Parts: sequence; C-alpha cells; structure tokens
Amino acid sequence: MPRNMTVACPACQEPAVVSLERLIDVKRRPQLKAALLSGQLNNLQCSACGAASALAAPILYHDAENEMLIAFVPPELNLQAPQRDQVMGDMLKELTASIPKEEFRGYMFQPKQALTLQGLVEKIMEGDGVTQEMMEEQRARFMLLDTLVQAEPGRLRTLLRKHDAEIDAGFFQAALVMMQQAAQDGQENLVNTLAAIQEAAVQHSSFGKHMTAQAEARDKIVQDVTRRIQALGDSPKRKDLLALALDLAQDEQRLQALVGLLRPAFDYPFFQELTLRIGQVPVAERTRLEALRDRLGELTRMADAQAQAALQQATVALQAIMASADTDKAIREHVSIIDESFMTVLAANIREAEKRANIQASSRLKVIHQKIVALMQEKMEPELRFVNELLGASDQNAALAVLDAGLQRFGEALPEMLEAVERMLRQQGQEALARKLETLRGAAKDRLRS
Repeated sequence: MPRNMTVACPACQEPAVVSLERLIDVKRRPQLKAALLSGQLNNLQCSACGAASALAAPILYHDAENEMLIAFVPPELNLQAPQRDQVMGDMLKELTASIPKEEFRGYMFQPKQALTLQGLVEKIMEGDGVTQEMMEEQRARFMLLDTLVQAEPGRLRTLLRKHDAEIDAGFFQAALVMMQQAAQDGQENLVNTLAAIQEAAVQHSSFGKHMTAQAEARDKIVQDVTRRIQALGDSPKRKDLLALALDLAQDEQRLQALVGLLRPAFDYPFFQELTLRIGQVPVAERTRLEALRDRLGELTRMADAQAQAALQQATVALQAIMASADTDKAIREHVSIIDESFMTVLAANIREAEKRANIQASSRLKVIHQKIVALMQEKMEPELRFVNELLGASDQNAALAVLDAGLQRFGEALPEMLEAVERMLRQQGQEALARKLETLRGAAKDRLRS
C-alpha cells in the first residue's frame, strides 16, 4: 500500500503531502509497473510552484510470472548498511503479508539488488525479454513525447513531420502510458496535451495515416460481415451459419470478424454438425471442410483466451479497488482497464454477494459501481452521454421525452449521430440495443419532418 509522507518541494521548499509507492507487485497492481517504466512513479507535482520532481524512495519490485524480486534503495538516502537491511526487511514483510502462503517460492527469500533506478528499470526490461537496443528506443520515444509536450501548439505539426520516421506503434503506446499515469496523478492539463498530440500524430504522421486506413478497412470488413449475419434473420440455424462460414473460409479477416461477432454460436453442437457434414460429403470436399473446422477451432480458442485474460485482469483490478482505503483514487488508477469485461466481473460479484447475503460486500461493490458509472458519464462526450440516457430510459414514453430534448439540443444532426452509434452497437453484436436505437432514430426523423 502507498505511504503518505510530508516532504519539501525540491524547487520551492514548500511542504507537500505525497503518496509514495514502495511495493510494486505486478500481478496485483500492474499499473505501477507502467508508472515505474515511464518515469512517472513517486513524482511530486507541487501545488505551490507547479514544479514536477522525482522523489527518492525505496522500491521492492515483484513479478511472480517471471520469478523476479528486485530491491532498490536510493543511494541519495545515505542509509548505512543496518538501515538499508531494515528497509528491505520491512518491504519484504509487506510483500509476504499480501501473498497467500501457497504462492511462496524460493526466489522470494533472496531479492536481487539494483544500485540505481535506471538499473532497476533495465533489469525489469531484461526480464521481459527487452534488449538494450529496445530500451534505448523506448527512452527516445519518451524524450520525443516530452519535446512535443513542451512545444507551442503552433509548432506541433512541424515537429511531427520532422520526427515522422520515429512515430510508430511504440510511440502511441508510450503516449498512452504517459496519459494513464497523468490521469492517475490528476494532471488533467497533461492528459489533454497528450491527447492532442496523439490526435495530431494520427492525422499528420505516415504511420498515423496508415493506421487510420487500416482501421477504416477493418470497420468496412466488420460492417460487411454484420450485414451478412443480419441477412440470416433473427434466429439463424446452424446450417445457415455454416454456409456463411464456408463462404468466408478463404477470407481470413472476414472469418475472424465472423467468430468475433458470433462467438457463442460456435459451440460444441456447431462443431458436431460440421463434423457430421464432413463425413457426408465426397472425399474431394472433405479437405476444405476439415481445414475450415480446424481454423474455426483455433479462432474460437483465441477468442476465449483473450476473453479469459480480460476477465482475469478485471478480477485483479476489482480486488485492488475493493482493498483500497481510497476508492476514488483506486478507480482512477485502474480507469484504463475499466471496460465491458470489468463491468461484467463487477456485476457478477454483486450478484454473488447478494446471493450469500453478504450485505457489507454487496454495499461496497454497489458503491464502486455507482462511482464508476458517474466517472464514465462525466468523461463521456455530450453526444454519447445523451445516447446513454436515451437507451437507459425506463419505457417508450420516457425515451421519446429524452428524444425530444435531444432534438432541441442537437437539431437535424441527431439522426445521423444515432445512426453512427447504432452501427457501432451492431458491430459489437448488441443487436437488441441497435434495434431500439433504430426505432428511436425513425421517430427522430418523423419529428423533424413534422
């Protein structure tokens, strides 16, 4: 857990209360690893003078997956050997107290030591299979981002063109890491600046333009597959789904989109029917059907693995939020991974707590749910907030009342806005919501004509 301390700002010497992280357990709080690697961990943003300063603090880094335990005690703390041993001992006690006994391993009793903070970062990167050359590239990306953050808005496009060759997927990942940490630290201006840099990089860099073109191509593929699914009707039979899969068998991207949109339909009975079909066709056709069966099996396993990983990450994040004394801060720290999977896990935990009549747990979970919904609505664009309110209306009359208010606010742009969200919902497989929005869009057009 973080420790609150009062320190003097290195720039102006004004006292400030800071929250220092000493234990980085990657399995339980993965966001702290990202903060450490991006240089955003244990930083002070002085409220008096505005200066940002890195604070020297002991760190114990634990990565159970790679069986890595590294201790770092900053030399600038000038601790004697007994004091250093005491600090490391305290951090080890904190770690072992947070880990179930069945997870204990031998490496936990002999932590490696890093002499410098950079040395700690390099050991972590090496454990992740990152070479020295890759580390230098990452440092260069953060330096470039720092240059862009400090630049005048009018020079941003010129700088992006100048550094066009350096803008790649790693650049956008580094920008996202910085944004996440800035959001956790409450640095709203920095978040907005980084968002503007990302948007400009997408528009003006070669990689950004290529990325946009690829995204548009993927969207068209998903839209095409969605239309094909819709053509099968509301309750397509397995034979119809098989026919569609056969039609898309030679188009890998469309086949992937089909599995992504209709994963539940590719169940055991489907594969049974496909296997039966293989046994009935002439030998010449079997190879093609067997290849399709194998590929669909691979794609469904990949989809399940991704869904399982997302649920596990969501479970760890929810546990961290539940354990935190500062719920609001914990939610902000995990906001980057609060998605549909997280909300599914949260809802399941609420149901389980109610089933067990655990009033304390269910109340705590419901408070977390309310705070997350409020935060999401706060961060929504006005248009999306309106659509969310429209879809959440209790009945048709309430929805029409919300629609009338939306027409007054957005005017003739409203039907087009609703159509865009409707299309997005269909791509996500949320057909019921899409149909509801389609009906409301029709009502909006009727009202505009009248």
